[in-house]
Amino acid sequence: MILLFVRPAGPRKKALSVVEQFKKALDAADPQSIMKPFAPDAVFVGTLMQSSTHDPEVTLKYFQASMTVNLFSKDFNRKLRRVAAI
Repeated sequence: MILLFVRPAGPRKKALSVVEQFKKALDAADPQSIMKPFAPDAVFVGTLMQSSTHDPEVTLKYFQASMTVNLFSKDFNRKLRRVAAI
């Protein structure tokens, strides 16, 4: 006789899954997928944003802008600051 016990995913495992999903989307430079783990009423503060936002469109634009520039270029901070000012 074989007994198999399956442990349900707890909060820690679920949180890790969300982080992994976010990281995979970020690595793929896919802003739409990056947005999937965000709750509709999520508060987002980008690294270069002057304030937080509850607007998913602003958050999406932030990630779209971050994907269009080389992270190591001098242009990066300037472009993200422009988007963050929205």
